[in-house]
Amino acid sequence: MDIQRGVTLIQASAQNKSPVGMRFMGVIYLQGNGVPQDYVLARTYFKKAIAAGDVPAYGRLGMMSIMGLGAAPDYQAGKALLQKGSDLGDPWAMVELGRAYASGSQPNPDYKAALALFEKGASLGNRLAAFRAGRLYEQGKGVQASLPKAAAYYLQASKKGHSGAQTALCHLYQRGEGVPRDPVMAYSLCSLAAEAGDQTAQIDLHSLALEMTPQQQDEAIAAKPLIFREKTSK
Repeated sequence: MDIQRGVTLIQASAQNKSPVGMRFMGVIYLQGNGVPQDYVLARTYFKKAIAAGDVPAYGRLGMMSIMGLGAAPDYQAGKALLQKGSDLGDPWAMVELGRAYASGSQPNPDYKAALALFEKGASLGNRLAAFRAGRLYEQGKGVQASLPKAAAYYLQASKKGHSGAQTALCHLYQRGEGVPRDPVMAYSLCSLAAEAGDQTAQIDLHSLALEMTPQQQDEAIAAKPLIFREKTSK
């Protein structure tokens, strides 16, 4: 669909008081898709969506409040909005609230609280939440380090197309950490991530290829659509 036509249809939906339409208009102005970027208008639409009962709008407005987009930064107000969205079951708000807890810009990052939110979001199928939970398990932040648990979360996110998780899991299989060493699996994962534009994975593919026979590379390529192509909008 043409971008301008899409914007027109969403705008009509928002004018008809659709909560989702109003949230989408907020996203459009936030990102500047088909319209001039306007953070103030984005905030206005997110507020209207919240008033109309749209849960995901809490997370978007909370993120903007913390980052100071369209208004002066307000960490506490943003965090409260993210908490509300999280309490209402929005996994995107859980991820953003977890990021706020784990932010290095805060004097005392709370990795334990962040991990709890990431794991809850992951249980709802959110790939970014799964990736961030895996990262904390790998780094041992807020929890005792566990490479097998990190690998499990990376795999969950990898199946949903998260290139960062695919690269991270590639490295674990390459080194045999938390999972059996498997250059074929590593190559499959890094190949998928590289196709998605992950520059680290693109570099790693060359070093992995040096460790493999042509037959193993063929096996890795054949395994990609069978194991890891599980697309999602979450």
